[in-house]
Amino acid sequence: VMGGRLYFMSTDAPGHYSLCATDGTYQGTHVLGMAPDTLHFRGAGDRVYFNAGSPEHGRELWSSDGTVEGT
Repeated sequence: VMGGRLYFMSTDAPGHYSLCATDGTYQGTHVLGMAPDTLHFRGAGDRVYFNAGSPEHGRELWSSDGTVEGT
């Protein structure tokens, strides 16, 4: 939880993960983008940071402000 939002991972198929955020309402719940193999969420300032891995790029540091544009 950070900045009034809960960040979590969602999956609709094995290996197909998406980063999501919610303010606790249906209207305030959003898929922020694909984030395969995500580990270790940490909040700092107004962003949440996490590492994610993909076969194409390996493991990288990602961040989000809770919006699609800011992820």
